[in-house]
Amino acid sequence: MSLKYRRIIFIFFILIFFVITPLIIGYASGYRFSFSKKIIQKTGLLVLDSQPGGAKIYINDKLYQPFFNKYFSNNNFTVTPAKIKSLLPNEYNVRLELDGYWPWQKKIKISGGGSEYYDEIILFKKNLP
Repeated sequence: MSLKYRRIIFIFFILIFFVITPLIIGYASGYRFSFSKKIIQKTGLLVLDSQPGGAKIYINDKLYQPFFNKYFSNNNFTVTPAKIKSLLPNEYNVRLELDGYWPWQKKIKISGGGSEYYDEIILFKKNLP
């Protein structure tokens, strides 16, 4: 391999490093690209906990499935208690459902860099005496 070829490869990898490093740092810091608004935004956090636990979480009428749970977990959905990270700033319809209990639903506004805590949600039984 000639010296010229090695220098070209070296410069190529240095350029890749300087392009990819800021993207990785931004992703780890909680920034995501919003395709609907075509801008980079700081994400928010949603913490949910219910009594009794184990309720399925629906966000905008879709069962919430984190990326890694789809492929690396036995259950393909998230249940309470849960900490949902990386939500873009927006209003979300959040619903909790558990068999034998009435569902809980609320419209929640997530702000960039903010956190929303709903940790005292009580689900009521459907068939009380």
